[in-house]
Amino acid sequence: MNGSLTMVVRMPCGVLNVPVSVAAEAMTPDPAGMIESADGCIGPAGEQRAWTTAYLKTPLTYSLGKQSLVLTNDQGQIIFRRS
Repeated sequence: MNGSLTMVVRMPCGVLNVPVSVAAEAMTPDPAGMIESADGCIGPAGEQRAWTTAYLKTPLTYSLGKQSLVLTNDQGQIIFRRS
């Protein structure tokens, strides 16, 4: 988008667009440019959305395999697997 990389994250409750820069095995989000969809959510889905938004505001390391993408930072790890 606009000449920059944007990570699009679909959550059970909404979508998050996160501008990122990528170098070597580091992914650095730009929290100031983060855009959340206007969906309202409560309960576990709302908690998951809040955690995901906070998680993606800090720098990440990533590894990309044939069947998975792994994002890691001080708050934890997310593994995306190809089905």
